[in-house]
Amino acid sequence: MQDLYHQPKVRDVACEPPEVAWEHLGLSLGSLGARAVLGGIAVIASFIAIAAVVFLPLATYSINYVDQALCTLGANPDRSVMGILVMTVNWMIGLLHIFASARAEESQVSAKVGFTRRDREGILIFKVVWPCGGGTASQSLAVRSSDTPFMPAPTDSQHEWLWQSLGAGQYQVVSSLAPFDFDWKSLHPIYGTPLMAMLHHAILFPGGKEEEQRVHDMARYCMRQGADPRIVAPRATGLSVGLPPAPPGPNWLAYDDAGHCWWQYDGPLGIFWCEDSKKDDSDTYACPGAEPAIKITAEEHSGHCCITLALAIKRKLDCWGSYRKYSERIDRLMLVLTEADICHSAHLMLMNEGLVRDMAKAMQDTERADVELRLPEGGSVRAHSLILCNASPVLDAALQSSMCEGRTQVINALDISEPALKHLLSLIYTGCASREDLPMKMHLQALDLAHRWQVDRVVDALETKLVKQVSDDVPSLSLDQRIQLLNDALVSRDPRLMEAVERGAFGRVAAKDLRNDEEPRKKRRRALEVS
Repeated sequence: MQDLYHQPKVRDVACEPPEVAWEHLGLSLGSLGARAVLGGIAVIASFIAIAAVVFLPLATYSINYVDQALCTLGANPDRSVMGILVMTVNWMIGLLHIFASARAEESQVSAKVGFTRRDREGILIFKVVWPCGGGTASQSLAVRSSDTPFMPAPTDSQHEWLWQSLGAGQYQVVSSLAPFDFDWKSLHPIYGTPLMAMLHHAILFPGGKEEEQRVHDMARYCMRQGADPRIVAPRATGLSVGLPPAPPGPNWLAYDDAGHCWWQYDGPLGIFWCEDSKKDDSDTYACPGAEPAIKITAEEHSGHCCITLALAIKRKLDCWGSYRKYSERIDRLMLVLTEADICHSAHLMLMNEGLVRDMAKAMQDTERADVELRLPEGGSVRAHSLILCNASPVLDAALQSSMCEGRTQVINALDISEPALKHLLSLIYTGCASREDLPMKMHLQALDLAHRWQVDRVVDALETKLVKQVSDDVPSLSLDQRIQLLNDALVSRDPRLMEAVERGAFGRVAAKDLRNDEEPRKKRRRALEVS
């Protein structure tokens, strides 16, 4: 009866020495060999599966991305290949450790990671292989992300037509159909920047002064939209002005006409051909009326901005006297590119036309206007304090103070006519001028009051307008003469200065320059008036 109630003794196998634990487990050599074979098959199968699921898509994505970004696989393929090799070698090292440890009498690998039982050797797959394999995938991706130089992402295909239109000189298409959300500071993997895309046609265009004016207008349009000639394209693969690289290469095709081998290039640089025996001597086709090929090496866009690309091409052209007209075209184009900052300041954010109409109606709503702007000749214009205070910190302080302006809500607008004041209010309310044909004097009066009221956005707009009018209306004058004309216009409006001139406060030469002579002033006004 006592044996029926005898409780079996529970032994802690894990706490016994390895020999005792192995002895009680009782694994035969045949069973151990079968498990080793199955384990090897499982390891190989897992290696193939993970390679197909993880490594192959990762390597394919990397190679495709580099291929699309650089437009050629040969630019830098070694990084992708090295990433695959490193991951594969790490996996093999992990497997060799496992198989080597399985053949040893005592498991050195197991002992290093804290295992004392050889029957659980298979669990080391997760301790050795996974960090070497799975870890390598993420580490390799991190190394590639940090070590690879920045490359522009492949261009959105929906805007490819715009880039090609810029490169082909189709400026009417660009100005009419360019989407408002297009980033004019973006980089194309071939062309580089938008201004670099149009540079080849801007130098080699067929035509005279009218076509050149279209080129300059297009450059100004691009800069008004946000394009900057100083932005560098680090890895653009495009070429401009000159002969393409010798075949074989991109855009080259080989032909064999009954044993006569020759090559033809059809790409952004134009159409060229060369004999197979003279690959370094390519030329254009001899078409009637066509200009001969420019015998210089085409300049690659990589590492250039539009300005440095144009200068690099000009240096090559200057070595040949027959290419002088192209070099002079670059000189005139560079003058246009110097207007980049002016064009950027003139670029206004697009707004709905209905919003402009609504704000114009609000400006004309005098019943709800609570501020009176008194003119020096006795009239007045009414406006809304909400608009004025948010646009001008000076008016905000005046209308919110306990001074006379704050109590009466009356502002004295000095030294400005009623049309000029309404012009200023139109710019404050809507951001637009009420009319296009406003005289220079009206812009100057509005600019003066905008300065005093510290309406910065209106000041920027008016300054840009005045500078552009001086440049457009008097193209035959030098820069010093234009500045003098603008200074004369500013000085002639100041009554205190003119009163000092009449009193004789200035010397004879200064008084002669500042005196309000009728004939000279008429000439200057005619030059600065907006037609």
